[in-house]
Amino acid sequence: MRVWAWLIAVPDKQEKSRLQQQIDAGNEIKLPEVTAPYLLQHLFDIGPTYPGAMGAVGLPFSEIESWQRQSGIELLPWEIQAIRNASIEYASQLAASHDPECPSPSKVVEQDPVKLSKHIKSILRGR
Repeated sequence: MRVWAWLIAVPDKQEKSRLQQQIDAGNEIKLPEVTAPYLLQHLFDIGPTYPGAMGAVGLPFSEIESWQRQSGIELLPWEIQAIRNASIEYASQLAASHDPECPSPSKVVEQDPVKLSKHIKSILRGR
């Protein structure tokens, strides 16, 4: 979900989404594999986010329940939770992705193992 939200976001002071920028540049767009595509389809049928006071937020259970009632589709409890979790992740990444410097969630950030080890040790020691 995070990769899709990152691609859909329009970075501040830019006119096009990252997805459109990639398409315009002729780049191949690689999306993560989806193990339960029907749940992703349900999420986007409902709407991946809900309007909150400070911007998009994850779907509340009431919206998912309302969609179930109106669509006639009954979801299992784990499916409802999976849709809600995906929505929360999507909304969170969408908010962060308006920063033009926000790295792709699919990008692996390499860490210096020595610096990382020292940092973790300092946290554990409380310094």
